[in-house]
Amino acid sequence: MIYLVFFSVGLPNSMLGAAWPSIQGELSASAEWMGVIAAICAGGTILSSLLCVRIVNRLGISRTIFYSLLLTVAGLIGYLAASSPYMICAASLLIGSSAGCLVAALNAYLSLHYEARHLNWVHCFWGVGSMVGPALLTLSYQMNHTWRGGYVFAACCVGLISVFFTFTLPRWKASRASSENVGDSAAEGFVSNGEAMRMPGVKTILLLFLSYYAAESCMTLWITSFAGKVYALSESQAALMSSLFFLGITAGRGISGFVNMRFSSFTLVRCSAILMLTGILVLLLGSGYIMCVIGVLLTGLGCASINPCIVHELPLLVGRRASQSVTALQQAASSLGSMLMPLVTGFLFGRLGVALMPWWMLCFAAALFILLRMVERRRNTKVN
Repeated sequence: MIYLVFFSVGLPNSMLGAAWPSIQGELSASAEWMGVIAAICAGGTILSSLLCVRIVNRLGISRTIFYSLLLTVAGLIGYLAASSPYMICAASLLIGSSAGCLVAALNAYLSLHYEARHLNWVHCFWGVGSMVGPALLTLSYQMNHTWRGGYVFAACCVGLISVFFTFTLPRWKASRASSENVGDSAAEGFVSNGEAMRMPGVKTILLLFLSYYAAESCMTLWITSFAGKVYALSESQAALMSSLFFLGITAGRGISGFVNMRFSSFTLVRCSAILMLTGILVLLLGSGYIMCVIGVLLTGLGCASINPCIVHELPLLVGRRASQSVTALQQAASSLGSMLMPLVTGFLFGRLGVALMPWWMLCFAAALFILLRMVERRRNTKVN
């Protein structure tokens, strides 16, 4: 069921970008609305992530997930019924708020109760959902419907997942009861966001996630422009690079789940960071379509395991009782990186050109290596 919930989080993730040309024409929206909508969605994610600990403590994990799924359905219906960009903004706020709470709550739950491979696999299902979203829009267009038909299909999918989820509620309650028998569990009282921020090493963890998501968002938003202008690829070839990047992340997380059964999370993260760096260097030094494909895929594969593997280590790094709060702060920092860094990157590339992209990503990769080493050193100290 958790896999399906992560699928539902990814489903609307890429639909807006795919549907935007049709939405823009039908609603007579200017190009600036796209940035406003994306910022509002990210803002909802940040806010709900910060409130997640209190919500879970008050409602419990099962009801938090169920109500968040209903919020996603409401947001998708909002898109379906939208008659102005303002209604799209309101619907995006609902979807962003739902995603922030779902991911923060489930990441913390999985890190406490499941092995690291499951975190890789559920995040892989997020990638599957991100790829299925545009496919639903394509299906709607092929059936002679508008972009709204794609959102009908998506709302039905998430609605069905919500119905299926109700049948698992007794198992969630049993799991919660068993977790209350653990001495260092949330039953002793939750740690507030302020208390978590003051804990040793937490700021380093948040900077790590901010750096990672800044690099990922840079790749997601600018790889098509970079491939077209620097590698001189055709419009269709350049557009394919964005899909290949998500394919690399999704496939990498699927593979990492199996690799994680034999190697530790930090070993996997080190290998992932090296793959990511290799992919960036290929993009920086290579030329031609094949080298661009290799660089994009390697970067995607390198990005795959960093988020789920570090999330799984949080209970060891900060303690079980504080893991929910730190996971929520991590989700907020990730969303903040995804929201703010594109603005900085856009300004930078507008002045100096998109050819700077690999160099800019090398800066994030260097920060990532340094922060990973700091976090790993703290982890080894705790283990010893």
